[in-house]
Amino acid sequence: MRTGFALAPARAFGHRDTFTRLFRTADLFGLSMRSGTRVRFATGGVIGNALLLAFLTSGPELTR
Repeated sequence: MRTGFALAPARAFGHRDTFTRLFRTADLFGLSMRSGTRVRFATGGVIGNALLLAFLTSGPELTR
C-alpha cells in the first residue's frame, strides 16, 4: 500500500527514477494482469485499482 501512495508524489514532482522503481515494485507484487490496454492489479481489489489509477495519473502539471 505504501508503494502505491509513493507513486503520486514521485510522478508529480518529476522524480522519474524513483517513480520507475516504485512502479516496478507495484507491478511485481500487485500481480498485474493486462488485457489489451487495461492493467488491473489482483492483490488490490477494486479500491486498490482505483487508488493506483489516481496515483498513476497525477502528473507534474498538477504541481504548478
